[in-house]
Amino acid sequence: MGKLKLFIKPWSRKRDKFVFSPHFWLIALVVIFLTVLYYQAHIFGYRVFPFFWHIQIVEFNYNAIGSLFLIPLIYAAFVFWWRGALITWLVSMAVILPQILTFRNDLVSHFTNVFYLLIPLIIIIFITLELNWRDKARKGLAEREVERQNYISQVFKAQEDERKRISQEIHDDSIQRLAGVATIAQLLAQDKNLTEFPLLKQRAESVRDIIISISQDLRRLSIGLRPTVVDDLGLVPAIYWLVDGFKQESGISAQVEIIGEDRELTKKITVLIFRIVQEALNNAKRHSKAAAVKVTLLFTDKYIRATIRDNGEGFFVPRDYEALMTQGKLGLIGMLQRTQALNGTFNIHSEPGKGTSISVEVGLS
Repeated sequence: MGKLKLFIKPWSRKRDKFVFSPHFWLIALVVIFLTVLYYQAHIFGYRVFPFFWHIQIVEFNYNAIGSLFLIPLIYAAFVFWWRGALITWLVSMAVILPQILTFRNDLVSHFTNVFYLLIPLIIIIFITLELNWRDKARKGLAEREVERQNYISQVFKAQEDERKRISQEIHDDSIQRLAGVATIAQLLAQDKNLTEFPLLKQRAESVRDIIISISQDLRRLSIGLRPTVVDDLGLVPAIYWLVDGFKQESGISAQVEIIGEDRELTKKITVLIFRIVQEALNNAKRHSKAAAVKVTLLFTDKYIRATIRDNGEGFFVPRDYEALMTQGKLGLIGMLQRTQALNGTFNIHSEPGKGTSISVEVGLS
């Protein structure tokens, strides 16, 4: 019984939508009116509509009986597509066939008249099939695009998870081991038994300093892979931390502007904005030759937008992936793909000598 209800309800809705449509009744009235016109002599016994009677004479002379039914046929096709056209064509044939058999009682005339009205129906069905094929092709492309975006999203998620894992291993394992070795080297350098061997003591101190330097490099690498401030404090503190580090490393003037009220974001959006700002700052440091950079975060109820502007050299913005690949703009491709994975909007505005502006906008709903 459950399956029967599921089958009946959709058909009932379609039937109600079809029958109660004003277009349906208008088409029905036109068909009824044309039927009366074609059988007026039999119904009224005289010519009530002389103008249409002359049209029928022309139809008989040119083997085009029922050509007036093209009006409701095309109208039905326009409103209800091939189903409406087919039903109207069948009704039209039921009306004009007696006329054809009565006044054009030969095989060639029958074929000519039927084929005359069949042409628009064939055209309508062909157009419908073509549109359905294009619609299916568009849906197929859309589905493949969704699958691609899901795949890219999973790739970036796996990438972030792997970064986090490697960062934790470096911090919890490698750095701790090096700290132990540095402690041993320090104790060795402080050993009183080595006072008679100053060269050995000097080398022990050198080993200690090298190990400490390597530990500091690994700590920076660990933080760069997955800063704990992103997970612990959220986006705004992470952006301030990122910009402060950028100023210290590059010597470029940089500032952060927050517009709107800071709000809690999902991990995906937080990581997306952080990585795009990070990549944009890296590009500004390496390529732009800028003197100043500004990072703006705009919070609204519906979306968050991050904009990174610099006053550097700028460049011609490519229009597609192929041009980005040709120019080696892999960082921009990564930013664009990250944004698309969350159905966001990514924009680049840049001109030679006029700096660069990169913005990403992601919906919060």
